[in-house]
Amino acid sequence: MNTGVDPGRRAFLRLTATAGTGLALGIPLAGCSRDSDKALPMPPEGVPVGQWLEVLDDGRILVFVAEAEMGQEIESGLARLVAEGLDADWSRITVRQAPVHPAWGERVTAGSSSIRKGWLPMLRAGAAARQMLIRAAAMRWQLPVEQLETQAGQVHAPDGRRLDYAALAREASRLPVPAQPPLPPYDRDYRIVGHRLPPIADRERVTGARTHAGDLDLPGMLHATVLHPPVAGARPRAIDDRAARRVPGFHSVFAIEEGVAVVAGHTWAAFRAAERLHIEWSDTGTADMDEDAIFRALEQASRREGVVFVDPGTELETDGLRQVSARFLLPFQAHAPLETACCTVSIANGRCRIWAPTQAATDAREVAARHFLGRFDRLLGKLRGRLEEHFDPLQAIELEV
Repeated sequence: MNTGVDPGRRAFLRLTATAGTGLALGIPLAGCSRDSDKALPMPPEGVPVGQWLEVLDDGRILVFVAEAEMGQEIESGLARLVAEGLDADWSRITVRQAPVHPAWGERVTAGSSSIRKGWLPMLRAGAAARQMLIRAAAMRWQLPVEQLETQAGQVHAPDGRRLDYAALAREASRLPVPAQPPLPPYDRDYRIVGHRLPPIADRERVTGARTHAGDLDLPGMLHATVLHPPVAGARPRAIDDRAARRVPGFHSVFAIEEGVAVVAGHTWAAFRAAERLHIEWSDTGTADMDEDAIFRALEQASRREGVVFVDPGTELETDGLRQVSARFLLPFQAHAPLETACCTVSIANGRCRIWAPTQAATDAREVAARHFLGRFDRLLGKLRGRLEEHFDPLQAIELEV
């Protein structure tokens, strides 16, 4: 991340009239992308630009976040930074996930990097919008900018007059983006960051109002479950599906790259049919490879010559030093989610849509396009959640194709 991103040079403000919701104030954040020194490209018509701040007619402020929410409250965390810089009313902040599009840069949520990458860009985005709103109010009231203050989503004049941010959005959009907007000083307490405030999406999560990938139900949609081989690398030699075909709702069986897929009209039928399949798997010669065998192989490998961390010929002071050795055994831990992994794919009119839980949305999109579609620009996604690997999108696309 380049923490020295200058919003005046690398960002721009765009105003859009949105039906029924008023005006949108948007600032793309180049600092959150992998190539933070490059200006973000203008996306096709109808696709929002960068990280957006939308000031709605009712006073709500939408913050579009590109990171995957996995229970770590990253949506609230990044929205706090915008709200702090903007001096917004926290109760009016709403978060929406940004679409999977190159305008948002690389979409990978991992390594506890979201706050580190987004701290200054998000704070500066809010501060830039705040400064523009103040200038818009100063022009309307014919007052010096220095005399105006903000508080909880309003601009205040010395004589007691107040204006909500929503009332100033149109005028603010015509102003240049400040090159160095004043940020809340580190030597004072933030009003939002670091304070105990209700997470933004708690009510949606608790009540089930938020739509997840597993909630999707498209007209005529088929459901599939994949049976993976008992050993890595094994392939199905023979598939006996006679019993599976007698399950009501059964549709078909396919051998795919990662195993055998059973397709049915609904999930229950797919599960029941999968239980009735008889599969003969190929012999990979690794059926006896258990945890003990793996540890023995690792132990033997550890005795071989390893990586040299000091250049040969370097003289080291060894007087008075003693050698310390230790043996650590770490069991295999699956980096897997608690929820059921799933993916929905729809291919129609030359376009492919993917709905899947993933914390690496751009990677999943690129892998799917490279392996099955060959048309990167027509691969659309609604990818969010936990999975870093991309087996589910690949399997679903393979079945759909």
